[in-house]
Amino acid sequence: MTFPALDVVEHSCAVRKISFPYIPGLLSFREGPAVIEAFDQLTCIPDLIFLNGHGFAHPARVGIASHIGVVLDMPSIGVAQHLLTGTARIPSLNRGSTEPVYADDEVIGMAVRTRERAKPIYVSVGHKVDLPQAVDLVLRTTTTHRFPEPLRRADMMSRQYRKKTGGFNTRI
Repeated sequence: MTFPALDVVEHSCAVRKISFPYIPGLLSFREGPAVIEAFDQLTCIPDLIFLNGHGFAHPARVGIASHIGVVLDMPSIGVAQHLLTGTARIPSLNRGSTEPVYADDEVIGMAVRTRERAKPIYVSVGHKVDLPQAVDLVLRTTTTHRFPEPLRRADMMSRQYRKKTGGFNTRI
């Protein structure tokens, strides 16, 4: 997508047979190969990747956003609906309100209110960005919905692809 206009420039989809079971905290090993394959199909290389999952706010401090960012050597940001580890106070009800996510007295992410009165999302560093940059970019790419527009559009495209192809078989 372009920035700040958020127009789609290019998209790709990769479908792979799942070879790793669902284990909380190990999403990268299950979904990472398809994400990397989809990126390999792009002709326009993005400057930044948003991933639906955690980066540093992960029990091992290396969630899917960190893993994919490192493998592709690209700046990446993790955005999740729920905490996998750590604790955070709930931000005030105003858009842009934040509260740090702590684990062992260390800030590992940020709870961010992207829409007034909506549930917060959890933002963490993936690779080659710092937390203030990550929060700023999440807020600048969130328009009318709770999640950043690149993630929302990717989710919509994957649902359209699933509908068109009859769904994905997620069994191992």
